[in-house]
Amino acid sequence: MSEKASQTGSRGGEGLILPEDKITLEQRTLRVLCRIMMGWAVLSLVVEEGVLLVQETPLFDIPGNPALLAAFAAGSIMPLASFAANAAYAFLGFIGARTPTRITPFFAVAFVSALLGGWDLASKISLGTASVPYAVEVLFVIVTACVAWQVKKTTYPEDWYERKEAAKARRKDAKRKACAERRRRR
Repeated sequence: MSEKASQTGSRGGEGLILPEDKITLEQRTLRVLCRIMMGWAVLSLVVEEGVLLVQETPLFDIPGNPALLAAFAAGSIMPLASFAANAAYAFLGFIGARTPTRITPFFAVAFVSALLGGWDLASKISLGTASVPYAVEVLFVIVTACVAWQVKKTTYPEDWYERKEAAKARRKDAKRKACAERRRRR
């Protein structure tokens, strides 16, 4: 197996993992956005569960009272589901950013989320019930969908990288020829 093939993987089922110096700006941006999303998921889970423990159920009465434990478990379903959805979203995005041939599932989820979130935000704005945090969250999802689109357009970044290097070499060669032509005319 050649050095390049061992470094970048194959285009087949395994996907394409590029070295850090060949990752595009869009891929780096998507990785940062997914890290922010994962941090947001953990933070929201901790805050929501903490509020549920402190406000809704007496913390010290849970071990002795199965009814309170059941109420806490029932109240924990939505924060846990939200955490799981946000974590899965971030994980798919991180995989897609690192391996652009696998960006399609993340792009599909991001596109549908951006579409539905934008529609819901527009409805809330027209009803006058939109909040700034919700608008920021929807805009974040729309930005991740746009960045995922840019990553999807360069499905095989090693080809993009090679084309970029070839274009750079052609520009240098053309500049060298133009300088030689000017010298010859003098």
